[in-house]
Amino acid sequence: VYRLTCRVRSNSVLPVSFCFVQNHAPWSRLGNLQSVTTLSEWRTLEIDLEATEDDEAVAPTIFWGGEEGTLEVAELWWSVREGTPMTSPV
Repeated sequence: VYRLTCRVRSNSVLPVSFCFVQNHAPWSRLGNLQSVTTLSEWRTLEIDLEATEDDEAVAPTIFWGGEEGTLEVAELWWSVREGTPMTSPV
């Protein structure tokens, strides 16, 4: 299990999702997807993502869509959650 820690804000209400995907075609998701809604105030997130498959090329990914707006992300950290063995994909 990997932990994403960051601060986010946007200029409008935006649905945002975080996950791991293959960094090559077919660009498949490699685990769970966690979603949040951002607002104009800075918000600190701690999101746990579990990789359910291994791959040689993995991309941590942030999706937002369906709404127009600007997303700001600051102090982004990907880490292995405490107590989790260090394995792929990161």
